[in-house]
Order: sequence, then C-alpha cells, then structure tokens
Amino acid sequence: MSRSEIRPATDADVVPLCEFLNACTLAHQGIARSSPADIAARLHHESADPRLDSFVAVRDGEIVGFAHLWAHGPDEVKLFARTHPDARGRGIGSRLLSLCDRRAAELLPGAQRTTTTWAADSSAPALLEAQGYRPIRYFVTMEIGADSGSEQATVWPAVVERVRLSSRPDLAGALYAAWKEAFAGHWGRQVGSEAEFWTERRDAKIGSAFPFEPELWLLGLVHGEVVGFCLCELGGDTKSVGRVAEIGVVPAQRGAGLGLALLQDGFRELRRRGATRIVLDVDAENTTSALRLYLSAGMTPRPAFTIWEKRPAPLAGA
Repeated sequence: MSRSEIRPATDADVVPLCEFLNACTLAHQGIARSSPADIAARLHHESADPRLDSFVAVRDGEIVGFAHLWAHGPDEVKLFARTHPDARGRGIGSRLLSLCDRRAAELLPGAQRTTTTWAADSSAPALLEAQGYRPIRYFVTMEIGADSGSEQATVWPAVVERVRLSSRPDLAGALYAAWKEAFAGHWGRQVGSEAEFWTERRDAKIGSAFPFEPELWLLGLVHGEVVGFCLCELGGDTKSVGRVAEIGVVPAQRGAGLGLALLQDGFRELRRRGATRIVLDVDAENTTSALRLYLSAGMTPRPAFTIWEKRPAPLAGA
C-alpha cells in the first residue's frame, strides 16, 4: 500500500475535507458536524495561513488525515489533528502531530500548545502522550431527547421578560456585556472584543452546519437589561440535532430559577423546530451549579472530549 502524501490544505479541499471530518465525527460522536463553509472558516481561523498552518494526508486520491493550527493570543497555539477511522494505525496521526509541533515552534516559540481528543477515540491518548502532551481538562456532553422536555409552562422568575434576539436586535451590545459578566473567570474563556464575539458566533456561521439563527437566541431581561441568555442552534446532517451553544446568567440574578427557565425554553423552541435530541457541552470540573442545573433538567452526561497541553522547554536566555 502506498505511503500517504502530506501537503498543505487549500480552499479547493473544502468539500472532501468536509466529507472526511464528517466521517470522523460520525464514527466518534454519532453526528455530522461540518459543512463546506465550516471547513473554509476553519482553514482561515484567527488569521491562519493554510499554506503554512494546515496539513492534509492523501493516499490513493483520498484524504485520510488532516491537521491545522493557529495562534490563540500571544501565549498559546491551538492545534487540531484527526485521522480517518479506516486509516488508523499507519502512523498518519503521529506524522501530522509532529508537523504541527514543528510549525507551532516557528509560529510562537515557547508558547503553550493545546489540542483535543474525542472520548470515543481510544487510540488518541497514547499518541499524544508519546509526543509529550498531558491531559488537563475533561468535558462531558449533556443530552436529552427532545420529547423528554416538560410540556408544562416555563416558570419565569418575577419581573423577568423573555425575548428573542430576532425581535430585539438593539440588545446585541447588552447581550455581549451580559455574556462577559456571566463567564468572567471561567476556565478557558478568553474575553475578546464585541466584534470578535459576533464574528465567531454570527459571521463565521454563515453556511455552517449549525448556523446562527437569532430566533433561537433567547434572552432574559430585568427592567430592560439582559441578565440571562440561552443561545441555541439547530443542525446536523438531518437538521434534527438541537444544541445549546451557550447558556448563562449574570451573578446577581443566579439562584432564582432563571437558568432553568431559559434552558427549558430552549428545549421547547428546539423541539418546535424539529429537533429529536438536544445536546450541550460542559466542563466536567465546573464548580458552579451549571452541572446540577443540566441534571435537574433531565439531561444525561456522557464523556465528550479532553483538552491536552504541551509546554515546550523554556527558550534559551528566557
């Protein structure tokens, strides 16, 4: 059997790369997560240059592996590497990871490197450990069947008004402010500018498998101020997977039931739009009441993914 050729990815690869990544996520997560538009955005994520920052492994004209990396702030390089389920055990993953490490050293010498593995990919941990990576955080996917949600009317805390972003686009700035406040101090959260917030969640979602739909962005208001939000998406290969992308309540309004009300409202909206199951990802080490909230809403946890890190040796003279 011929050895795989590794070359940079190009924009001409977006369709076969979409098929490749969907084969990977179907095997390990049971869902097709990507569209060609998602792949195009991935290749250029955070101003990455695919000519230097991406690698495609091709054998007999088929993509069997893919990796890319990008600078995430001044002190971290994030990388992503996957091998086709039918091509494991042939050294493709280790070759891709080595290329990423080499490029990361050029991109930000001495910076922390992070990557992820899916829980169902049992071969990945040994590969990463052999390359000097260590696990630092574990995430779980919470899931509920769309028909498992309560049909009872959601009980909103007193004085809370629920609106959709689609009907109140003037609240976009207030939503960003509430998002910053709700997630302040959370592990792994980098608070960027408002422009970056909307680029990631709206602009980069055009043509996505899970597109931005302001009708599914639900806001809780108190005296006209945004104090909570449930940002939902609908997608997957059959448009039947509902996703709670982010949910949060500002600290001053916690403990009154607003989080549960927003979550139940999100379930109801996703079910109304045809979702047959609803998922969200959460840090397994979350020390707030978030995990308890999802369990109380009837969601079931299962392992999702692990974040790994590698800290290169300090630079000489540093």
